Amino acid sequence: MLVRCVENRVSSLTDAVIREHVKQHVHLEVIGLDVGRCYQVFGVSFRAGVPWYLICEDINDEYPTPYCSSFFELIDGSFGSGWSLTLSRSNVGEVSILPDEWAKDDRFLEKLVDGEPDAVSYFNNLKVTEAN
Repeated sequence: MLVRCVENRVSSLTDAVIREHVKQHVHLEVIGLDVGRCYQVFGVSFRAGVPWYLICEDINDEYPTPYCSSFFELIDGSFGSGWSLTLSRSNVGEVSILPDEWAKDDRFLEKLVDGEPDAVSYFNNLKVTEAN
């Protein structure tokens, strides 16, 4: 899945409801993404029905960060093989679309942030696979 950043300022979001939703989760005016740049999506979580994309600001980032979909335009909405819809509580939300191995482990993101070797290895392989 590939998206292009079209906004990086919270105040630039035109939908007032979405803007207030984002303000509940983002406490900066400017997010750390470059307008016009394309980003690979490593998962999608839903907060109050609003999709948030799990993105690395830089491909060398150790783990992805959630960004509201309203900051982006969808370039390629297809998922690679091996992605699952999850409807259980996890550290990315209660509803998400994630790569299978991640979807099976409700603590995967926590393990990735903590640098657990299996999670890091899987995510590094995922970055290579999804980029192709």
